[in-house]
Amino acid sequence: MNKQLEGKIALVTGGSSGIGLGAAKELAAQGARVFITGRRQHELDAAVAQIGSSATALRAWHDAGIRLAVFSSGSVAAQKLLFGHSDAGDLSSLFSAFFDTEVGHKRDPESYRRIAAALGQAPHEVLFLSDIVEELDAAREAGMPTLLLDRREDYPQPRRDTAAAGHPRVESFAEIDPASFSDAS
Repeated sequence: MNKQLEGKIALVTGGSSGIGLGAAKELAAQGARVFITGRRQHELDAAVAQIGSSATALRAWHDAGIRLAVFSSGSVAAQKLLFGHSDAGDLSSLFSAFFDTEVGHKRDPESYRRIAAALGQAPHEVLFLSDIVEELDAAREAGMPTLLLDRREDYPQPRRDTAAAGHPRVESFAEIDPASFSDAS
C-alpha cells in the first residue's frame, strides 16, 4: 500500500457521501489523517466508520507505545490475513500478538488469564475491548478492565444500563483514551 501521505492532514468538505467520501477513503488509505465535514451528523458518523477511525486509533495507540493484541474466534492465520489486507491497508504490524480459541473459549475467564500470562502482564494491566457483553463479562471476571464497543452501525440502539452490564461504553475508537485506564496499556 502506498503511504505517500503519511503524516499529512487532509480536510474534505462534503466528505460524508459521493465523491467526497471516495476521496476521503483514498486519502486515508494513502496514510493521511482525514477530517471530514458535512451537513448531517448521522451521515458523518457513518462515513467516519467507513473511512476507518478504528485504524487511525490503532495506529495512534501503537505509535504511543501501547501494545495491541487480538483475540478472535477466527484462526490466527485468518486474523493476520484480515488485518494484513484491510480497507485501511496492512495493519498486521500494529499487533504484537494474536490469539484464537486455542487459548480457550471467548466466554471463559480462564482464556483471558492465559492471554494476560502470554503477554507477560497481570490481567488488571490489559484493557479488553469488545462488542460482545458476555466476552466482556469473562474478561472482567479474569480481572481485566473492559470497554464495550457499541458502534452505531452495528447496534443502532445504544446499549445502556442493564444492556451494558456495567461495562463502560463508547461508540467509536476515537472516544477511547487508553491512558485513562491507568493500569492497562
